[in-house]
Amino acid sequence: MWAKSVGTLCLLLSHSLPAQSIEDYDRAQYVQDGWGDADGDCINTRHEVLIIESLVPVTLSSGGCFVDTGKWRDPATDQVFTDPREVDIDHHVPLAEAHRSGASLWSPEQKQAFANDMLLAPALMAMDDYTNRRLKSAKDPAQWLPPNSEYHCDYVRNWVEVKEAYELNYDSAEREAIESVLGTVLENGARQRISAATLDGAPTAASFGLGLRGGKQCGYVATASFAEPLELTLDIRPDAGDLHEEINIYVVAEVGNTLFVLTPFDLLPWSGMLSDLVPYISSLTFAQSETFTLFSGTLGGPETFKIYVAYGTPTKLVYSPVAFEVIIE
Repeated sequence: MWAKSVGTLCLLLSHSLPAQSIEDYDRAQYVQDGWGDADGDCINTRHEVLIIESLVPVTLSSGGCFVDTGKWRDPATDQVFTDPREVDIDHHVPLAEAHRSGASLWSPEQKQAFANDMLLAPALMAMDDYTNRRLKSAKDPAQWLPPNSEYHCDYVRNWVEVKEAYELNYDSAEREAIESVLGTVLENGARQRISAATLDGAPTAASFGLGLRGGKQCGYVATASFAEPLELTLDIRPDAGDLHEEINIYVVAEVGNTLFVLTPFDLLPWSGMLSDLVPYISSLTFAQSETFTLFSGTLGGPETFKIYVAYGTPTKLVYSPVAFEVIIE
């Protein structure tokens, strides 16, 4: 198969950079004159996110640069909007919070990339403008949680995913609040993550994340019990160069000494030959990172297995060079 070596998987650790003063925060360092337009198509980051997150096809202005109508659900308030003027594109980790958590040390280019990150799905999200500006503002989870309590778990896990992706630190009150929601240590707020490789050795910024949850627990765990409901989720962050390509996703499970290809409906024995791979999802086009539920339910007994992940474009295969190990006791 694409990889047989076994590595030691480690949960992402929080970082201990010194907290930065908010006094030197200047929003213009991150957004300059407004949202960026990285691909130069006249549709800036705000309107690109509106297009990606709309629940229906959007309509654009006559010039094709701005979103006129669409449909957006704000999970923080559980409200639905059809007028983009009522929606902000929220930096899930606010720029000021990122600044005091380590981003003040970044270059201008890094600050602007963070402010316009459309690749990491939780980084920018549609939100009711009043809630974003008046209630959340630059607050962290110790100071504010969304009015929709059913979203608290996802909100906090998304917060950790963004901070871990950018190696931002936490203060003690923030950590305590996050752990209170997670029901476990902060380090279990992010999925186990493996940096991807390509068969030909070309550089790639893609990565894969796997999260195991047991019962009603919010945070991820390294080991779960078969006696409770389980959820296994896969997160794929493609290389930016692979966006808008047609992609097939492959998931291989190693149980004992037997290899299986995972499909949405079954486990199929696999020979180990690339030519015999069957896609888990076929003909998908990435607009940003995506999360998939691999399994939700209960098992009949204890099980230990390994998961390998890959996605294929028309010209290359991007894969996990080591396996995720899943332990169900």
